[in-house]
Amino acid sequence: MKKLVTKVCCLMVFLLVVASPSAAFTKSQSSEEHFKHSDPPSDKANKGMARRIIAHMTMKEKIGQLVMPVTHPQHAIDEMPNDNTREIIQDYHAGSVIIANKKDPEFMSKYNNQLQEWASETRLGIPLIISADLEYGTTHNVIQGTTTFPHQMGIGATRSTKVAETVASITAEEAKAMGFSWNFSPLADVNTNPKNPVIGVRSFGEKSDLVSEMTSAMIKGYQSEGVITSVKHFPGHGNTEVDSHFGLPTVTYDRETLKEVHLAPFKAAIDVGVDSIMTAHVIIEAIDPKLPATLSKKVLTGLLREEMNFDGIIITDAMSMDAIDERWGQGTPQSWL
Repeated sequence: MKKLVTKVCCLMVFLLVVASPSAAFTKSQSSEEHFKHSDPPSDKANKGMARRIIAHMTMKEKIGQLVMPVTHPQHAIDEMPNDNTREIIQDYHAGSVIIANKKDPEFMSKYNNQLQEWASETRLGIPLIISADLEYGTTHNVIQGTTTFPHQMGIGATRSTKVAETVASITAEEAKAMGFSWNFSPLADVNTNPKNPVIGVRSFGEKSDLVSEMTSAMIKGYQSEGVITSVKHFPGHGNTEVDSHFGLPTVTYDRETLKEVHLAPFKAAIDVGVDSIMTAHVIIEAIDPKLPATLSKKVLTGLLREEMNFDGIIITDAMSMDAIDERWGQGTPQSWL
Protein backbone atom coordinates (compact mmCIF):
# COMPACT_ATOMS: atom_id res chain seq x y z
CA MET A 1 0.00 0.00 0.00
CA LYS A 2 2.96 2.28 0.67
CA LYS A 3 4.00 2.20 -3.00
CA LEU A 4 0.46 3.04 -4.06
CA VAL A 5 0.31 6.10 -1.83
CA THR A 6 3.53 7.44 -3.30
CA LYS A 7 2.54 6.59 -6.86
CA VAL A 8 -0.77 8.41 -7.05
CA CYS A 9 0.44 11.23 -4.80
CA CYS A 10 -2.73 10.94 -2.78
CA LEU A 11 -5.13 11.72 -5.60
CA MET A 12 -7.15 8.63 -4.74
CA VAL A 13 -5.60 7.21 -1.60
CA PHE A 14 -6.68 10.19 0.46
CA LEU A 15 -10.22 8.86 0.14
CA LEU A 16 -9.17 5.85 2.19
CA VAL A 17 -7.48 7.82 4.97
CA VAL A 18 -9.65 8.00 8.08
CA ALA A 19 -7.39 9.82 10.53
CA SER A 20 -8.30 13.42 11.30
CA PRO A 21 -6.18 16.01 9.48
CA SER A 22 -4.07 18.40 11.50
CA ALA A 23 -4.62 21.47 9.33
CA ALA A 24 -6.56 22.69 6.31
CA PHE A 25 -5.24 24.34 3.17
CA THR A 26 -5.30 28.08 2.88
CA LYS A 27 -5.63 30.08 -0.33
CA SER A 28 -1.88 30.55 -0.43
CA GLN A 29 -1.33 26.81 -0.03
CA SER A 30 -2.95 25.51 -3.20
CA SER A 31 -2.84 21.83 -4.12
CA GLU A 32 -0.82 22.80 -7.18
CA GLU A 33 1.97 24.06 -4.95
CA HIS A 34 1.88 20.88 -2.90
CA PHE A 35 2.27 18.71 -6.00
CA LYS A 36 5.52 20.47 -6.98
CA HIS A 37 8.44 18.47 -5.61
CA SER A 38 12.02 18.32 -6.81
CA ASP A 39 12.17 14.80 -5.34
CA PRO A 40 9.35 12.29 -4.85
CA PRO A 41 7.67 12.97 -1.51
CA SER A 42 7.79 10.37 1.22
CA ASP A 43 4.85 8.21 2.13
CA LYS A 44 4.44 10.18 5.35
CA ALA A 45 4.47 13.50 3.47
CA ASN A 46 1.89 12.22 0.98
CA LYS A 47 -0.45 11.12 3.74
CA GLY A 48 -0.06 14.45 5.48
CA MET A 49 -0.87 16.27 2.27
CA ALA A 50 -3.89 14.03 1.76
CA ARG A 51 -5.26 14.89 5.17
CA ARG A 52 -4.83 18.60 4.55
CA ILE A 53 -6.63 18.33 1.19
CA ILE A 54 -9.51 16.41 2.77
CA ALA A 55 -9.86 19.00 5.51
CA HIS A 56 -10.33 21.69 2.88
CA MET A 57 -12.83 19.78 0.71
CA THR A 58 -16.58 20.21 0.70
CA MET A 59 -18.81 17.15 0.91
CA LYS A 60 -19.61 17.50 -2.82
CA GLU A 61 -15.91 17.49 -3.65
CA LYS A 62 -15.34 14.37 -1.56
CA ILE A 63 -18.21 12.55 -3.24
CA GLY A 64 -16.99 13.59 -6.68
CA GLN A 65 -13.57 12.13 -5.99
CA LEU A 66 -15.21 8.73 -5.50
CA VAL A 67 -16.90 8.71 -8.91
CA MET A 68 -15.31 7.78 -12.26
CA PRO A 69 -17.49 8.91 -15.19
CA VAL A 70 -16.85 8.17 -18.85
CA THR A 71 -15.86 11.16 -20.97
CA HIS A 72 -18.07 12.53 -23.76
CA PRO A 73 -18.66 12.17 -26.63
CA GLN A 74 -18.12 8.57 -25.66
CA HIS A 75 -17.80 6.86 -29.05
CA ALA A 76 -16.24 9.59 -31.21
CA ILE A 77 -12.62 8.64 -31.91
CA ASP A 78 -11.52 12.05 -33.19
CA GLU A 79 -13.50 14.59 -31.15
CA MET A 80 -12.15 16.43 -28.13
CA PRO A 81 -14.05 16.17 -24.84
CA ASN A 82 -17.16 18.32 -24.86
CA ASP A 83 -18.74 20.73 -22.40
CA ASN A 84 -20.60 17.89 -20.71
CA THR A 85 -17.25 16.41 -19.69
CA ARG A 86 -15.99 19.80 -18.52
CA GLU A 87 -19.12 20.14 -16.37
CA ILE A 88 -18.59 16.71 -14.82
CA ILE A 89 -15.03 17.67 -13.87
CA GLN A 90 -15.57 21.24 -12.78
CA ASP A 91 -19.14 21.31 -11.45
CA TYR A 92 -19.48 17.76 -10.13
CA HIS A 93 -15.85 17.43 -8.99
CA ALA A 94 -15.07 14.05 -10.58
CA GLY A 95 -11.64 12.93 -9.42
CA SER A 96 -11.09 10.42 -12.20
CA VAL A 97 -12.40 9.54 -15.64
CA ILE A 98 -12.36 6.55 -17.96
CA ILE A 99 -11.71 6.90 -21.69
CA ALA A 100 -12.44 4.57 -24.61
CA ASN A 101 -11.58 4.38 -28.31
CA LYS A 102 -9.53 7.34 -29.48
CA LYS A 103 -7.64 7.53 -32.74
CA ASP A 104 -3.88 7.88 -32.10
CA PRO A 105 -1.26 8.81 -29.48
CA GLU A 106 -0.97 12.46 -30.51
CA PHE A 107 -4.71 13.01 -30.31
CA MET A 108 -4.91 11.04 -27.07
CA SER A 109 -2.26 13.26 -25.47
CA LYS A 110 -4.09 16.44 -26.50
CA TYR A 111 -7.35 14.96 -25.22
CA ASN A 112 -5.91 14.09 -21.81
CA ASN A 113 -4.16 17.44 -21.54
CA GLN A 114 -7.50 19.17 -22.05
CA LEU A 115 -9.01 17.12 -19.24
CA GLN A 116 -6.14 18.02 -16.92
CA GLU A 117 -6.42 21.69 -17.85
CA TRP A 118 -10.06 21.67 -16.77
CA ALA A 119 -9.11 19.91 -13.53
CA SER A 120 -6.40 22.52 -12.85
CA GLU A 121 -9.05 25.26 -13.02
CA THR A 122 -11.11 23.78 -10.17
CA ARG A 123 -10.99 25.25 -6.67
CA LEU A 124 -8.38 22.80 -5.38
CA GLY A 125 -6.69 22.10 -8.73
CA ILE A 126 -6.30 18.39 -8.02
CA PRO A 127 -5.10 16.52 -11.14
CA LEU A 128 -7.39 13.87 -12.58
CA ILE A 129 -6.63 10.18 -12.50
CA ILE A 130 -7.19 9.16 -16.13
CA SER A 131 -7.95 5.50 -16.77
CA ALA A 132 -8.70 2.99 -19.50
CA ASP A 133 -9.04 -0.73 -20.18
CA LEU A 134 -5.70 -1.60 -21.80
CA GLU A 135 -5.88 -5.38 -21.67
CA TYR A 136 -3.91 -6.20 -24.82
CA GLY A 137 -1.79 -3.09 -24.99
CA THR A 138 -2.67 0.55 -25.45
CA THR A 139 -4.15 -0.36 -28.83
CA HIS A 140 -7.15 -1.67 -26.88
CA ASN A 141 -8.37 1.92 -26.67
CA VAL A 142 -5.98 3.97 -28.81
CA ILE A 143 -6.61 2.58 -32.25
CA GLN A 144 -3.67 3.69 -34.40
CA GLY A 145 0.07 3.99 -33.79
CA THR A 146 0.24 1.86 -30.65
CA THR A 147 1.66 -1.55 -29.84
CA THR A 148 -0.73 -4.49 -30.17
CA PHE A 149 -0.24 -7.60 -28.06
CA PRO A 150 -2.16 -10.89 -27.92
CA HIS A 151 -5.10 -11.28 -25.61
CA GLN A 152 -4.16 -12.78 -22.25
CA MET A 153 -4.78 -16.35 -23.37
CA GLY A 154 -2.09 -15.89 -26.01
CA ILE A 155 0.31 -14.57 -23.39
CA GLY A 156 -0.63 -17.45 -21.10
CA ALA A 157 0.19 -19.90 -23.89
CA THR A 158 3.83 -18.78 -23.76
CA ARG A 159 4.04 -20.02 -20.15
CA SER A 160 6.58 -17.22 -19.65
CA THR A 161 6.22 -14.80 -16.76
CA LYS A 162 9.02 -12.76 -18.32
CA VAL A 163 6.91 -12.26 -21.46
CA ALA A 164 3.90 -11.27 -19.36
CA GLU A 165 5.90 -8.75 -17.34
CA THR A 166 7.50 -7.27 -20.47
CA VAL A 167 4.15 -6.85 -22.22
CA ALA A 168 2.79 -5.05 -19.16
CA SER A 169 5.85 -2.83 -18.88
CA ILE A 170 5.66 -1.72 -22.52
CA THR A 171 1.93 -1.08 -22.21
CA ALA A 172 2.49 1.02 -19.10
CA GLU A 173 5.21 3.10 -20.76
CA GLU A 174 2.96 3.89 -23.70
CA ALA A 175 0.01 4.62 -21.42
CA LYS A 176 2.00 7.12 -19.35
CA ALA A 177 3.27 8.86 -22.48
CA MET A 178 -0.33 9.57 -23.49
CA GLY A 179 -1.44 10.75 -20.04
CA PHE A 180 -2.99 7.61 -18.57
CA SER A 181 -2.27 6.73 -14.97
CA TRP A 182 -4.62 3.79 -14.28
CA ASN A 183 -5.10 0.56 -16.23
CA PHE A 184 -7.91 -1.93 -15.62
CA SER A 185 -5.83 -5.02 -16.28
CA PRO A 186 -4.96 -7.87 -15.92
CA LEU A 187 -7.90 -10.26 -15.71
CA ALA A 188 -7.46 -12.79 -12.91
CA ASP A 189 -10.53 -14.74 -14.00
CA VAL A 190 -9.96 -18.49 -14.34
CA ASN A 191 -11.95 -19.41 -17.45
CA THR A 192 -13.26 -22.82 -16.39
CA ASN A 193 -16.46 -22.59 -18.43
CA PRO A 194 -15.94 -23.03 -22.21
CA LYS A 195 -19.38 -21.47 -22.78
CA ASN A 196 -18.31 -18.22 -21.12
CA PRO A 197 -19.49 -15.45 -23.48
CA VAL A 198 -17.49 -12.54 -22.05
CA ILE A 199 -14.14 -13.72 -20.63
CA GLY A 200 -12.81 -16.41 -22.97
CA VAL A 201 -9.46 -15.37 -24.52
CA ARG A 202 -9.31 -12.41 -22.14
CA SER A 203 -8.29 -14.94 -19.46
CA PHE A 204 -4.82 -16.48 -19.18
CA GLY A 205 -6.49 -19.89 -19.15
CA GLU A 206 -8.38 -22.49 -17.15
CA LYS A 207 -5.65 -23.42 -14.65
CA SER A 208 -5.46 -21.43 -11.42
CA ASP A 209 -1.69 -21.80 -11.07
CA LEU A 210 -1.02 -20.43 -14.54
CA VAL A 211 -3.47 -17.55 -14.10
CA SER A 212 -1.91 -16.72 -10.72
CA GLU A 213 1.64 -16.66 -12.10
CA MET A 214 0.79 -14.58 -15.15
CA THR A 215 -1.40 -12.18 -13.18
CA SER A 216 1.41 -11.54 -10.69
CA ALA A 217 3.93 -10.97 -13.48
CA MET A 218 1.76 -8.43 -15.29
CA ILE A 219 1.04 -6.55 -12.09
CA LYS A 220 4.78 -6.20 -11.53
CA GLY A 221 5.24 -4.94 -15.09
CA TYR A 222 2.53 -2.30 -14.86
CA GLN A 223 3.33 -1.08 -11.39
CA SER A 224 7.09 -0.97 -11.92
CA GLU A 225 6.37 1.76 -14.48
CA GLY A 226 4.21 3.74 -12.07
CA VAL A 227 0.80 2.89 -13.53
CA ILE A 228 -2.00 2.09 -11.09
CA THR A 229 -3.17 -1.45 -11.71
CA SER A 230 -6.59 -3.03 -11.16
CA VAL A 231 -6.89 -6.79 -11.28
CA LYS A 232 -10.37 -7.99 -12.23
CA HIS A 233 -13.16 -9.28 -11.89
CA PHE A 234 -13.35 -10.20 -8.19
CA PRO A 235 -14.16 -12.83 -7.02
CA GLY A 236 -14.15 -14.36 -10.51
CA HIS A 237 -16.10 -14.13 -13.76
CA GLY A 238 -14.60 -17.22 -15.39
CA ASN A 239 -17.33 -19.78 -14.78
CA THR A 240 -20.33 -17.81 -16.03
CA GLU A 241 -22.61 -18.45 -19.01
CA VAL A 242 -24.10 -14.94 -18.95
CA ASP A 243 -22.33 -11.76 -20.02
CA SER A 244 -22.78 -9.20 -17.23
CA HIS A 245 -22.99 -6.45 -19.84
CA PHE A 246 -26.39 -7.90 -20.78
CA GLY A 247 -27.60 -9.89 -17.77
CA LEU A 248 -26.85 -10.87 -14.19
CA PRO A 249 -24.74 -14.06 -13.95
CA THR A 250 -24.94 -16.46 -11.02
CA VAL A 251 -22.38 -19.13 -10.13
CA THR A 252 -23.36 -22.08 -7.95
CA TYR A 253 -20.06 -23.79 -7.09
CA ASP A 254 -19.21 -24.41 -3.43
CA ARG A 255 -16.97 -22.40 -1.12
CA GLU A 256 -14.03 -24.76 -1.58
CA THR A 257 -14.11 -24.38 -5.38
CA LEU A 258 -14.30 -20.64 -4.97
CA LYS A 259 -11.24 -20.61 -2.74
CA GLU A 260 -9.08 -23.16 -4.53
CA VAL A 261 -9.87 -22.19 -8.13
CA HIS A 262 -11.24 -18.69 -8.52
CA LEU A 263 -9.81 -16.78 -5.56
CA ALA A 264 -6.26 -18.10 -5.93
CA PRO A 265 -5.17 -15.57 -8.61
CA PHE A 266 -6.62 -12.68 -6.59
CA LYS A 267 -4.75 -13.90 -3.52
CA ALA A 268 -1.58 -13.97 -5.62
CA ALA A 269 -2.30 -10.43 -6.80
CA ILE A 270 -2.72 -9.21 -3.22
CA ASP A 271 0.51 -10.95 -2.22
CA VAL A 272 2.51 -9.01 -4.85
CA GLY A 273 0.93 -5.73 -3.78
CA VAL A 274 -1.66 -4.98 -6.44
CA ASP A 275 -2.94 -1.41 -6.19
CA SER A 276 -6.62 -2.03 -6.87
CA ILE A 277 -9.21 -4.75 -7.40
CA MET A 278 -12.27 -4.44 -9.63
CA THR A 279 -15.54 -6.11 -8.66
CA ALA A 280 -17.64 -8.50 -10.75
CA HIS A 281 -21.35 -8.06 -11.37
CA VAL A 282 -21.81 -11.74 -10.54
CA ILE A 283 -23.81 -13.43 -7.78
CA ILE A 284 -21.56 -15.86 -5.91
CA GLU A 285 -24.09 -18.12 -4.19
CA ALA A 286 -21.51 -19.58 -1.80
CA ILE A 287 -21.00 -16.10 -0.28
CA ASP A 288 -24.13 -14.04 -1.00
CA PRO A 289 -27.02 -15.63 -2.91
CA LYS A 290 -28.95 -12.33 -3.16
CA LEU A 291 -26.55 -9.62 -4.35
CA PRO A 292 -23.83 -9.46 -7.01
CA ALA A 293 -20.30 -9.05 -5.68
CA THR A 294 -20.27 -5.38 -6.63
CA LEU A 295 -23.11 -4.62 -4.20
CA SER A 296 -22.38 -7.24 -1.55
CA LYS A 297 -20.92 -6.37 1.85
CA LYS A 298 -20.39 -10.07 2.44
CA VAL A 299 -18.15 -10.27 -0.63
CA LEU A 300 -16.32 -6.94 -0.52
CA THR A 301 -16.00 -6.39 3.23
CA GLY A 302 -16.31 -9.88 4.64
CA LEU A 303 -14.33 -11.77 2.01
CA LEU A 304 -12.01 -9.26 0.34
CA ARG A 305 -11.21 -6.90 3.21
CA GLU A 306 -11.45 -9.12 6.28
CA GLU A 307 -10.60 -12.63 5.07
CA MET A 308 -8.14 -11.77 2.31
CA ASN A 309 -6.75 -8.65 4.02
CA PHE A 310 -6.82 -6.42 0.95
CA ASP A 311 -6.29 -2.77 1.92
CA GLY A 312 -6.02 -1.16 -1.52
CA ILE A 313 -8.61 0.51 -3.73
CA ILE A 314 -11.81 -1.38 -4.56
CA ILE A 315 -13.43 -0.16 -7.77
CA THR A 316 -16.59 -1.42 -9.42
CA ASP A 317 -16.94 -2.62 -12.97
CA ALA A 318 -19.06 -0.23 -15.05
CA MET A 319 -22.34 0.51 -13.29
CA SER A 320 -23.98 1.07 -16.69
CA MET A 321 -23.80 -2.65 -17.45
CA ASP A 322 -27.24 -4.30 -17.54
CA ALA A 323 -26.45 -6.59 -14.60
CA ILE A 324 -26.60 -3.51 -12.38
CA ASP A 325 -28.43 -0.85 -14.36
CA GLU A 326 -31.58 -2.85 -15.11
CA ARG A 327 -32.07 -3.86 -11.47
CA TRP A 328 -30.59 -1.12 -9.30
CA GLY A 329 -29.84 1.76 -11.69
CA GLN A 330 -26.54 3.49 -12.37
CA GLY A 331 -27.38 7.00 -11.17
CA THR A 332 -26.69 10.40 -12.73
CA PRO A 333 -24.30 13.21 -11.74
CA GLN A 334 -27.17 14.87 -9.90
CA SER A 335 -27.76 11.71 -7.86
CA TRP A 336 -24.15 11.70 -6.59
CA LEU A 337 -24.94 14.78 -4.56
